Amino acid sequence: MKTLVPVTSSRRPLVGREEALRRRHVRNGWIFVAFGVLVPFVALWGAVHGWGVREQAPRAGWALLVAGVAVFTVRMALLLA
Repeated sequence: MKTLVPVTSSRRPLVGREEALRRRHVRNGWIFVAFGVLVPFVALWGAVHGWGVREQAPRAGWALLVAGVAVFTVRMALLLA
């Protein structure tokens, strides 16, 4: 016997999972940007996380992207100076 599952019950966990994944990417992005202060190339990985999140969370995504590139640029300038 087949069990019919309504559309809403199958979508609700997926929305929660997508939200959890988005939050994890944002959190990891900020961790990479913060660690990028010590190791400049790691800040670019935070910018990559920001690029991936910018469609679901534009404010957090663009902030990560700008912060990652800025930290990388400043650290490389200080390293090469």
